[in-house]
Amino acid sequence: MTLLNPYQYIDADFDMRKIKILHIPTDYTQMPKVTVSFKSLQDNLPPQEFEARAFEWQTACQKEPLENEPLVSVRFINLESGDLNVAPTQYKDWKTMAKKGFYNKFGAMYIPNALNVQILPKTTDDYLVLGDRPAKKIGKLPSYQIPGGMLNQADQRAGKIAPDLSAVRELTEEVGNVPVQKVSYLGASFYAGRVLTTLYYVAELSMTAKELSSWRERNKDHIRDFDAFPKEHFVPLSQKGIKEALNSGRLRETAQVGLLLKGKKAFGNEWFVENCPKKIRG
Repeated sequence: MTLLNPYQYIDADFDMRKIKILHIPTDYTQMPKVTVSFKSLQDNLPPQEFEARAFEWQTACQKEPLENEPLVSVRFINLESGDLNVAPTQYKDWKTMAKKGFYNKFGAMYIPNALNVQILPKTTDDYLVLGDRPAKKIGKLPSYQIPGGMLNQADQRAGKIAPDLSAVRELTEEVGNVPVQKVSYLGASFYAGRVLTTLYYVAELSMTAKELSSWRERNKDHIRDFDAFPKEHFVPLSQKGIKEALNSGRLRETAQVGLLLKGKKAFGNEWFVENCPKKIRG
């Protein structure tokens, strides 16, 4: 068994380009297991770290209202199975401690490695569904993303944390309560700069692309995070369609990795090696 400690990749310069795909399953029916194996490292913070966290949180909340949700922090990753050993943490810990200043001052011991989930919906007429996220600055083009967010400790099945349930929950919150037939695992990536581990899934929707757009327009007032995913961008599930999206220059990093993993599953390893940048292959 080969275990990876994500903290060996923490970069003092926090180079956001350092992405490493850690696990691509040989059996796509295999779902990674998440086991709580460690107590929260943030429960007994030394005084200096506690004060710094409290100050950063207060500053962040003054800029925008924030909700402190329960999360999990990845401590070790099994490179053979994709299984994760995690510790309880909170959004407050990740928001305030997983940054360059905290790393430089206190080191990596207390930094949470938040577990993130992303889910790539596929329509019945073979389109992959991305969101056309509005640009934050005037004059900038919108960026394309896939539904996702951080895993909540409450997302459990039979008393065990189930990341695929987190992924479906995020799909419901951002795309809507649409009919999902099947959820399968695509793989995992690790962001060395942001201290973030991401699990990727694909979901089959019982709707065509046109039906999904019409349904969302009629139900937008009932979709919790509609503003984060206000317009759909459809990518044909074909080598040409995915390649054009990859070359558009408008994909968020998680959307880029998600499309690459889906492409590998659909078109094989030769396609993946040809289209996956070296910085992502790690």
